Amino acid sequence: MPTNGVIATQFNVSYTAAAALTGVPFIIGAFAGLGSSILSGVIGKRMLYVLSGVLALAGGMWTMHIERNYGWIMTSRCVQGLGWGIVDSLVCASIRDLYFVSSIEGILYLKYSQYHRNMSDN
Repeated sequence: MPTNGVIATQFNVSYTAAAALTGVPFIIGAFAGLGSSILSGVIGKRMLYVLSGVLALAGGMWTMHIERNYGWIMTSRCVQGLGWGIVDSLVCASIRDLYFVSSIEGILYLKYSQYHRNMSDN
């Protein structure tokens, strides 16, 4: 029996409602990623990293201690999704910050590499 079937039986909900335990947090994470990308430019990434870690950890701990209440488990999964979405967008933004090359630096690098390539050919 698939995992969603077990969850549907355990919580006495439909298969679609059991699958929503995965889908809804992803949707919330997508919107959280959009919001955190904008917010990181205003307040910085460090505070958002801390917030996302706290949300994901709190959601995970909350999910571990829920046994028979579908509403509470959906809420805890949504809190996790909020944390995941923030982390996902911040990691990409942090990598982009590390490898930023301005147009002038890129032009200078190309000219420098062409000069050395021509010198090595001679």
